[in-house]
Amino acid sequence: MGKRLSGALLGAASVVPALSAVLAHPAGATVTPRLTVGDVRVNEGDAGKVVVKVPIDLDVPASSTVSVAWTVTGGTATPRVDFLAPKSGVKVGHSTIKAKKTEALVPVTVFG
Repeated sequence: MGKRLSGALLGAASVVPALSAVLAHPAGATVTPRLTVGDVRVNEGDAGKVVVKVPIDLDVPASSTVSVAWTVTGGTATPRVDFLAPKSGVKVGHSTIKAKKTEALVPVTVFG
């Protein structure tokens, strides 16, 4: 069973897409590391785009490779207007945290 936590991308105009992540219990692990999703501040401009990298962190280094499923949803932001998302409005993906590491970065494109 995974753990679900949320983080946010914060903009000057209170545009907040939410990122949730689920950690699969690593095979052979006796303890499941705690997972947190970091917050990233973005000053929303009037044009252009910027790719921000939202950190997903473990509280201790992984003893083996860990798979993390993540989802970026609207929060107070509008998908496809404030950030890059498919027609469904939900960006879904997987990241890997390698053994002895504690972090993966999720890229999110934010529009100005």
